Amino acid sequence: MKAKAYILECLTNLHVGNGEVNFNVIDNEIERDAVTNFPTINSSGVKGALREFFEHKKIDKDVIDTIFGSSDRETSQGQLKFLSANLLAQPLPETAGDKPYKLAVPQEAATQFQVLTETFLCTSSLFKDIEKNYNLQIVSNDEYEAHDLPVLARNCLNNGKSENLWYEEVVPHKTIFYLIVVSQYDNLELLNQFDQVVANQVVQFGANASIGYGLCKMTGL
Repeated sequence: MKAKAYILECLTNLHVGNGEVNFNVIDNEIERDAVTNFPTINSSGVKGALREFFEHKKIDKDVIDTIFGSSDRETSQGQLKFLSANLLAQPLPETAGDKPYKLAVPQEAATQFQVLTETFLCTSSLFKDIEKNYNLQIVSNDEYEAHDLPVLARNCLNNGKSENLWYEEVVPHKTIFYLIVVSQYDNLELLNQFDQVVANQVVQFGANASIGYGLCKMTGL
């Protein structure tokens, strides 16, 4: 099994909705991990966004179908597997010093990162490199959970009159996710081909693309 890992750095706010109807104050909530309750981009959303990016880049259809699978007359499975994009760090208010925020890593997120990278990439040194490059700070789970995600008011106007006011939860820009892509057939050539297309590129994930949400820079680890 071969795998590559990527950092997804949110350049703009991100909203990947959970698709649930609720009657809370927040009308549109984000996707969250079923175990940790941290923000996440589920694997189906990751795969869909990346396939759309490849199609926009006009990559050869045979290559796209090999990587992501085909749903034409003869359905075929993609040769690369996309795990969910998990939270690594999120900006939290900084009370000391002259910086307005710190990139905080919940302890549970750091542990999960170590487990997944050791399992799929057979390395335990990646976190130290990322911690240094992005100036990350590990915080307790309680400190992280003490801060709610931003909630923004959205409005639909008709001739200047409000027709539909709603509230939407977002993951703030500067947040960092990580993504692992796996080749179950040890196809390193295909992984490298995928990497050549996405490395250091800006990919749009989630909803509200027309207002600039979900723009993330992908950086290989």
